[in-house]
Parts: sequence; C-alpha cells; structure tokens
Amino acid sequence: MKKLNALLTSLLMAVNCTVLPVTFCVSAEETVSLTAEETFSENTSSEEPSVTTVTTSYTGLTTTATTTVATNLIEEKGRPEDFNLVGKIFFDSYEYFYYQGDELDLSKTTFTVRATEEENADDNVKYINDNFKCQFSLASGEHSDCYEIDSSEVDTSKVGKYKVYLRTKGDVTDSFQFFPPSKSKYPTGEYNVRMIENTTYFVVQVLSRPDFIDKPVSMSTDIAEFALTSQPQWSYVTFSTKENVDFEVESDDESIVRIEGVREPVKANSKYFPELYYVDIKPLKVGETKIRVTSSDGFSLERTIRVYDDSDIVATTTTAVFTEAFNTTTLPNTQTTVSVVKGDANCDGNVTLADCVAVLQYLSNAEKYPLTVQGKFNADVDGQDGISGNDALVIQRYDSQ
Repeated sequence: MKKLNALLTSLLMAVNCTVLPVTFCVSAEETVSLTAEETFSENTSSEEPSVTTVTTSYTGLTTTATTTVATNLIEEKGRPEDFNLVGKIFFDSYEYFYYQGDELDLSKTTFTVRATEEENADDNVKYINDNFKCQFSLASGEHSDCYEIDSSEVDTSKVGKYKVYLRTKGDVTDSFQFFPPSKSKYPTGEYNVRMIENTTYFVVQVLSRPDFIDKPVSMSTDIAEFALTSQPQWSYVTFSTKENVDFEVESDDESIVRIEGVREPVKANSKYFPELYYVDIKPLKVGETKIRVTSSDGFSLERTIRVYDDSDIVATTTTAVFTEAFNTTTLPNTQTTVSVVKGDANCDGNVTLADCVAVLQYLSNAEKYPLTVQGKFNADVDGQDGISGNDALVIQRYDSQ
C-alpha cells in the first residue's frame, strides 16, 4: 500500500493538478507488485474547462482506476480585478478613557475598511454585513492617503466628553487584502477599492484625576485569604509600579506568612502602572498579618493577609456543596471531611490546564459551563474574592511549572 501511495503521489505531481478522490481496497496481508500503464485523453472543448482523463491499470490489483483531472480550470468566483468595489473606513478599536492631564494617545487605534460592489454603494446595510472587511492600524501608516483624523476638540485638561472624528476621503483608490468566507462568491485576494466620502467619530471621556494615579506603587487593599493546609506552594499577592521603581517588600509577622521571593516583573495591562510583580508567600499558621510594599521615595502600601484553618470542613459545608451539585434539599448530618485541592476547578483531584480551561469557560458562559460549589471554591486561588480571569492565569502558571 505504501508503494501504491507513493506511485499515486508521483503521478499527481507530474500532472500538477487537482484530482478527484479514488479509493483502492487492498487486503492488509496482500503483497502487491505494481506496474502501471497510463493512457491520457484530453477534452479541450472551448465551452467547458479543459479536462484530462488519466486511466491507470495496475498489475496485481483487480481494479482499473480511472481518474478525472480538471486542469486549467478557472473558478466561478472570478478574479479580484473583475470586481468594482467602493468602501468606507470605520474605527475598529481605540482608547476612549483618560484622566485629567493625560496626553491623548491615538497610536493604538485600529480601523476597518468595509467595501461593497459599486452598484450597492447607496445601500448602507451592505457595509455592515459584508464579505469585504479589512483591518489595519494607525501605527502601521497603511492607507493613510484614504482618511484623516481630527482630534482638535479633545481637551484632556478638563473633565468632559469629546469627539474624535474619522473622515474617509472621497475618490481615493487603494488596494486592500480581503479574506471572504469560503462559501462567498468572492475570491480571496487584493482588491482595488475606491473610497466614498464619509465621516464617523468615537467619544473620548476625560475623568477627574484620582490621587493614586500619580503614586509610584499600586496594590489592592482587599483582604487576601489563604488556606493553611490545602493552599498550594504557589500562593502569591501582586502589586504594580511605575517604570523603574525601586521598592522593598516585607511581612509584619513572618511566623504567619513568610515571603518566599519577588518574581521578575511582567507587563501589566495598565498604562499607569506597567510593571506587575508577583510576591510568592507561604502560609505558616492561622492568623492575620500585613504585606507591605515601600518605594524608595518612602511611599508605602499594605495589604492584609488572613490565614485560616481549612482542616475541619464538616457536614454543614458538605451539605451546601452537594445540595447545589445534585439539586437536592436535604442530606444526612454526618461528619464528612471534604477533600480540598486549590486550583482543581473540575474536581478531578488534579491541577492541570483543564482546570484553567474550565474556569475560562465558566467565566464566558456560566450557564453552559457551570462549576460546582466545590469547584468554585477550588478555583478561587488568586487571593481575591470571587472567580476571575486572574484565577485561570494562576492555574496556568502552576501547570506550566
């Protein structure tokens, strides 16, 4: 069979065309010695695509395979240059939230060009649900001759709402790469699109500047709770800083929580505090203490850390867990210990990437991808109250170690 596949592959490479599938049935125990005799006949009718029929007879097989091969076939979709397109440019994504004193930054703005065939130019619906949609960014400098941005109304020194305008220039033609759906009548390729004059805008909101924005360090002030017996070795709290800030981290009582170390910073999703730090900690005994971060200029933030004893989860908790899980109303009041594995969102006894996926699915659609009460308890591992994307990130980091 391997020889047969190799022979067929060679044949296809030789004719360099698309082949309709042919199935051969050969016994697994049969050893086939193959020789091939090929005859070619070609239909070159001007009314139909050129078709070559390849008939191959294999000695050792009871079947003669006839394969019809379409060559020089021009798809019904045509070519990009066959279509006369017109289009408009719209905002796709942008930064719309600022504090007083911030500098307006449009560098991350992206655009979408939507196009349609010229005969549909007056039908605005065609621009919303269309086969032609191409995205590009302001930073790329692409298609800059086709539009202009007017942000002259924006004044970030004053609280308020302001408009940023995007104007598509009329009668300017540029080429855009489109990837229509496979079932579309339009082929993938580069299309010339004539712009139609159009104006749209988005709203920038400037808010009063809070005090914390200009501090060197940012950290949640919520109480972070950690289990004494079941909390994994990867317990941590986080804080963020401005760029290049020196700091010290300390625990008020290292007999309750010991600081294991501070990891190298990662990029935070914040333009005000771009450096995110993880402080690895180890719960040692039941109690309450504070983790304090102090910058080199003397600014300090602290967060309360509470360590609780989770070794005696009994029937009252068990009843709550399994009442929801099985939709019942009563359970025997027995002293049952619940096995707690922090991070085990799917309750299979292990902490793996599947738990990270379970958390993300739950966050996207809790009704379709529910977690049990026990699973919710296990999934909440980032020290913050409630399940969030950060819990999934913690689980993923643990699984990758």
